Amino acid sequence: MDSPNQTFPRQWTPSPSPARSVRRPWGYIGAALVLGIIVGAVPFLLIFLLGGGDRPTLSSSPSSGKEAVVVQLSKTFLTQLIQKKADFTGVPGTVSNIQITKMQQDSITVTADDQMSVLGISTTKQFTLVLQPVVSNCAMRMHVLHADLQGVPVTNIAASFENQINQQLSQSNSALPAGFTYCAIRVRTEAQALIVSYSATPQ
Repeated sequence: MDSPNQTFPRQWTPSPSPARSVRRPWGYIGAALVLGIIVGAVPFLLIFLLGGGDRPTLSSSPSSGKEAVVVQLSKTFLTQLIQKKADFTGVPGTVSNIQITKMQQDSITVTADDQMSVLGISTTKQFTLVLQPVVSNCAMRMHVLHADLQGVPVTNIAASFENQINQQLSQSNSALPAGFTYCAIRVRTEAQALIVSYSATPQ
């Protein structure tokens, strides 16, 4: 007869293994999707935060002096100048197909294709840049008035183009005959060309 104080070893019963959730892979996919949306939305968020509205026009400051030299920059040359020298890295995406689409009084309109990829889906939006040619301190310069990406303002981002374009335009004086000091006195825009008039003072 067994003693009432006698203990018996407990019989080990395997605990049921937790059922594997079949939804776990969907959780990973969902997290990856949300992360991809966030990463893809960052460039657009920066556009809205940093885009800015249009900038005011500048008053041109013609210098006194007689017109001695007239330089004509064709629409084709200006397009090539912007294609080669303007840095579009501040704009999200890849900018291509840069063209001057309109030249009218006091403004030059530049358009381009901006290709962006979000979650592997590529979209192309039109980038538009409006420049104002002005004369200031004996030099012809470009002033960014407006820039947008498919209607969304990005003028503040595009304003950095001013220095790049103006540095290239300033070098055009080096092609003028030596022995004179040149001063830009006026600039005007025609349908197919930008025309700059200079005075010339013998050195």
